[in-house]
Amino acid sequence: KWIKKYPNSFEARNNLSLLYYANDEITKAIYQLGLALKLEPSSGRIKNNLLRALKIQVAIHDENKDYDSAIKGFKLIAKLSPAKEQEKIERQIEALEDKIFEQVQKSNLMDEYLEFLKKYPRSYKNSDEARLWVEKRQQIEKTEQLQF
Repeated sequence: KWIKKYPNSFEARNNLSLLYYANDEITKAIYQLGLALKLEPSSGRIKNNLLRALKIQVAIHDENKDYDSAIKGFKLIAKLSPAKEQEKIERQIEALEDKIFEQVQKSNLMDEYLEFLKKYPRSYKNSDEARLWVEKRQQIEKTEQLQF
């Protein structure tokens, strides 16, 4: 009721997010904290609450092997984190990209490689390796077509 009456109350949105957080409704908590932070961008308390909720969500995604969602979460965390912590977060993102690329390699399918390149065109080492695999596969397919 309070938020309906005062939709621009960052404190109310922060408090609502804490209720969601306590009830394991992390996505709803993150949403409310995002709104609260837009209303009061200088609030360190809201930013810290949002970071904590995002880290929980990333851990859940990682545990469920939903690496794409975990990477998206890490990117949000990086935006909110101090510069000195961003390098560590980038390494965590790279580790998840490595896990995704391992799955792509196991599939050995052109569509999987192309999808990886679409999502992660700058993945350290992995993107270059994926591009080489695609080029090689395309050359093989051309050669096979010429033979028939």
